[in-house]
Amino acid sequence: MQTTGITDLRLQDEWNETMGRMVLTELERIFVDNGIDYSTPGFYDLPAFRRVEEKSPQFLEAYSEYVDACPYADDYLARVRQTVPRLGQMLFAELQEAERAGACVDISGAFVRMLEQERIWAYAVGGGVTVNFPPESGLPASHFGVTAPRKVVAGHMCVRVPPFQVVDITLSMQHWSAAQQLFLRQFVIAEESSEAMPTVWEMIDVDLIEEFRMGAGRTPSMEDVRILTPHVFPFMKRFPAFEIRSGRLPIKYVLTKIGASEETLYDLVEPKLNGKSPGELYTTFRANLRS
Repeated sequence: MQTTGITDLRLQDEWNETMGRMVLTELERIFVDNGIDYSTPGFYDLPAFRRVEEKSPQFLEAYSEYVDACPYADDYLARVRQTVPRLGQMLFAELQEAERAGACVDISGAFVRMLEQERIWAYAVGGGVTVNFPPESGLPASHFGVTAPRKVVAGHMCVRVPPFQVVDITLSMQHWSAAQQLFLRQFVIAEESSEAMPTVWEMIDVDLIEEFRMGAGRTPSMEDVRILTPHVFPFMKRFPAFEIRSGRLPIKYVLTKIGASEETLYDLVEPKLNGKSPGELYTTFRANLRS
């Protein structure tokens, strides 16, 4: 069977730089050529997928592009719109009860695994987040999640579940001040979004900006950022930054990497919330639906 260039790291880099986001037919051809059955959510677990991923670690991005590119039937979308808020609310309530902060990676990974049990397409994505508080609050914008030189730092993780642009269960459970927390009371879920342009401040660490100022005598430009972090820009071309509104807050997401747990749902140990593993949390969710 002939394989596509996606399995060649050199051609992978070329694909990243020149092709941008791939269309559905191209993705399906790649999966077929590599013997990958792409019919079921979570097919990145398949041995055939992992064989390609071993040669090209960025191959997981093709799975995410496929999730975004798929045409979904109306009855499927209706089921997603019903299930996702319920499951998200259950996890958010458990997170609040446990008073667990900073669990975005674990929660996002577990949430995706739970959705796959529901045969719902989703993927975890990380990067930076900027929360803009209302002007009358007197609070400055708050940002976390940066990219450092030669390394992608996903300071925050969330989940994309079409038709939802973002489902962010943990944002309001980060280390906010009391004044900030007044505006962050629920988990974030939004279908509507607008494209946004990342700023230098959102792209690189504050310490790195200061280091650059000391060395160059000026604030870095976006072109400087591109030189410092060239690995991120091909990704952002395919997964653009976007802004949503959650209540009164404009929230901006600058995406830098795809994430996925290697363990299945029932093998996950974290997050353990209120004494329950991710598998036990999901079992509780299913039991509550039946009752």
